[in-house]
Amino acid sequence: MLSVSAYRSPSGKAGLARRCLCAAVAAALCAGTAHAGDYERAIEQARRGEYKSALEILERLHAADPADVRYTHDEIAVLSWAGEHERALALMGQIPASLAPYYVLEAAGTSARRLGRLAQAEEFLREAVRRFPDEMQGRLLLAETLVDLGRGAEADALMQAGAPSIERSLAQASFAEYRSDFLGALARYGEVANARPDDQRALAGEIRAAAHLGAVHVASDIARDHPGVISKEELDGLLADRAGLDIRWAIAREKLNPHADRFDDLDAAIRESDAAAVHFKSAPADISPAERRLLFDRVVALSARYRMNEAVQLFHDLSAQPGAAVPGYVKAAAGHAYLYLRQPEEAAELFRTAIAEGDTTFRTEMGLFYALEDADRDPEAIEHIDHLAASEPKQLGGEQDPAVRENSDYVSTRTAAALARSWDNRQDDAEQRLQVLTDEAPNNSEVRSALAGVMRARGWPRQASGEYAEILANDPDDAGAHAERSQVSLDFDDFRTAEAEMKAALAQRPEDSEVQRAKRMWSIQNMMELDTDATMGRSSGNSPSGSRDYQIDSTLYAAPIDYNWRPFVHAFWAEGQFPSGTARNERAAGGLEYRDRGLVVSGEVSGGCCGTGKPGGALSTQWWANDYWHMDASAELQTNQLPLQARLAGYDADRISAGTGYRFSESRAVKLNASVMHISDGNIRDSVYATWDERLFASARLKLDFEAGVYASTNSRHDAPYFNPRSDFSPSGTLSLEWLTWHRYDRSFTQKLSGSLGTYDEAGFGAIRTSEILYEHIWDIDNVFTLRYGAGRVLHAYDGSQTGRNFLNLALVARFW
Repeated sequence: MLSVSAYRSPSGKAGLARRCLCAAVAAALCAGTAHAGDYERAIEQARRGEYKSALEILERLHAADPADVRYTHDEIAVLSWAGEHERALALMGQIPASLAPYYVLEAAGTSARRLGRLAQAEEFLREAVRRFPDEMQGRLLLAETLVDLGRGAEADALMQAGAPSIERSLAQASFAEYRSDFLGALARYGEVANARPDDQRALAGEIRAAAHLGAVHVASDIARDHPGVISKEELDGLLADRAGLDIRWAIAREKLNPHADRFDDLDAAIRESDAAAVHFKSAPADISPAERRLLFDRVVALSARYRMNEAVQLFHDLSAQPGAAVPGYVKAAAGHAYLYLRQPEEAAELFRTAIAEGDTTFRTEMGLFYALEDADRDPEAIEHIDHLAASEPKQLGGEQDPAVRENSDYVSTRTAAALARSWDNRQDDAEQRLQVLTDEAPNNSEVRSALAGVMRARGWPRQASGEYAEILANDPDDAGAHAERSQVSLDFDDFRTAEAEMKAALAQRPEDSEVQRAKRMWSIQNMMELDTDATMGRSSGNSPSGSRDYQIDSTLYAAPIDYNWRPFVHAFWAEGQFPSGTARNERAAGGLEYRDRGLVVSGEVSGGCCGTGKPGGALSTQWWANDYWHMDASAELQTNQLPLQARLAGYDADRISAGTGYRFSESRAVKLNASVMHISDGNIRDSVYATWDERLFASARLKLDFEAGVYASTNSRHDAPYFNPRSDFSPSGTLSLEWLTWHRYDRSFTQKLSGSLGTYDEAGFGAIRTSEILYEHIWDIDNVFTLRYGAGRVLHAYDGSQTGRNFLNLALVARFW
């Protein structure tokens, strides 16, 4: 920005030179030409700013002719110009002010002002105004001194005195600048420019005033239309400020424009700094201060344009310059770029530094919150957002600002504080906070979108989808709501809605990270999928699974056909070693699955491999009536649920089952399942299993769950050659602790430890204690690969004899192509 420079009348340095030249002529006429050449040379040197050599000549002339006060007068003036204010005032003390010419009084007053001696400055300048009332520069300096002394009314009256003239108007304009009345200054300079279109003082004043008012486009246009009025460096500075303003306006307009051309203004603003960027790349040490400011704003623009890698690279290059001082707002822009590039630690550090350096804008403060969350520094994130929320008033305005209005940041910070609880797995707290905000701002889409997100986290995807639908009914251009609804629709297999919302979001804001995630999740949904579960065990005693057992159950799904249909192939292999021999079950199946809005129907036709079984098939269905109730049923011919011990005896079985469940929320659910198995030896096995799941504790890293379960069964045959209790009953309780050990966006590593205690009461043998412990690792990689493996031990009684089994489990879900 241009600095405010004082008005200069012809009685400034040029006026002094003219007076000095006149004095030189007079001296030559009166005293010959002995010193005239030296005196003229001193004046020329002073005009060129060669103060030291000019003073040496004047001092020599003064020493040669101490009676000639004109040398003293000129020496005072040149000392003042040279910044030698103490020496100027000391010399001024040797002559009477009442006899000093105007330019000496002006110089002495200026030096006194520079040294903060305002009373002394007033004395010299008041003498100048008294004796030389038409010298507007002296009047201006006196008025400025009176303002500094707190006598503003007296200063105003002084500047209003005198007959109207161009010089008076220019001095009044300069005085308005001094008082930061840039509107008044612009008006005065405009009056002069209208009267004298080529007056460079008026044009320069218009440029300065317009620049200070923020009208840098006007200021730069005037400067370019009148070359030479200001320096090239000042013009470059104006153009840099203009480009920075263009960038900020373009960013603001882009946020309000949902259409494809929303980046046009920002792209044009970035092009204004292209030349500076090229210069910086080729000669980084040679860029000017104006170019550096331009490049700082370019970092902001590149970040806003989602050219994040370029923004980060330019920020680093600028920071690497020797002695570089990168402003806080530029560090914040680089922080947003790092956050987008999924480097939250770097982003958080930059946001903290920017805030410490004075960039306390709402966007920067919120950037720090999201960076801390993404870096899994949840306690710090919550502390920061709570502090920020507490500092935001509900309304803006008051005594100093009569326009009382709602503060949108108040709602935003409290919404973010609620979401922080949700991300910390405190869903009850998050929901309650958002319900309060919904009551206060029922139509606020930010609050409602956050509430929908919490609904999804609580296991209520249909309610969440409905909430997003209402948001979009009021604002169809909300790309974030489109993207979120697309993802939540996948939770209950509403594939057509998911695709439509994803495409709507992509058409509006393809660069948005949430939109890109919706696109990726839709792409993953349309991949092939391999699901595999495997286990192996070593048992002691009379375990019905054998002393050694193995099992692999694997299903390969094709990519969806017409949204809802997936062909699949299914392979099952199990083996158990018993004293009487080795039992095997090897089956292969092909089938088709249908999924649509909570309904899943799957059917397959199977056959035994290697002569281990008859042809069979299975049909299963599951239906979520809403976000709470679900029911399931299945029917199997040649079921794989038949124990291997029965297969070794040459039997097979068919099975039907049905169940229902109610999910209160993510922290509580109840299930009930009943099944009937018809074994080919005529035995009918009826069983029922019920569970109650309760989450005891949850945080961002830890989850502690308890499951109470009860199992009971009866068998119609009592003398079967396999484990076949007449009836049994087994209650149990299981504690499971999950520890999210490592997490980075869509990648995580979790450890899980589960322990169960219960009893097994078999008819004829009584109740015997049971127990199980299982330790697992769970790896999730980019939503396309999940690996789960673990080891455990179970103690269970069979026919009154306690049996131990050590086992390894492995589960794999892989999506590809």
